[in-house]
Amino acid sequence: SVKIIEANPEEWVVKAPNLSGGSGIYIMKTLNDQAKKEVLEMIRKNPSHYAYQKLVKIARIPVAMKDRKSTRFANLAADIRLWVFYGGGA
Repeated sequence: SVKIIEANPEEWVVKAPNLSGGSGIYIMKTLNDQAKKEVLEMIRKNPSHYAYQKLVKIARIPVAMKDRKSTRFANLAADIRLWVFYGGGA
């Protein structure tokens, strides 16, 4: 329900399912206070128009990336489902 999302908005992603290409997706944790208020007001007015999903933490892997001039470091998201489900070394 909307009350659950209002209690802990940072834990939720709100989606407008009739949009595509990333439009209408609100990762509440990344929004400033004003934007959060606007999204909460939108879902209060029409709660059945939106889909709600708990924010999922994605595994991150630190990697070094080297080009001709330097080496830089990045923290990349990793989908480890294949490793988990198909035997990560077991």
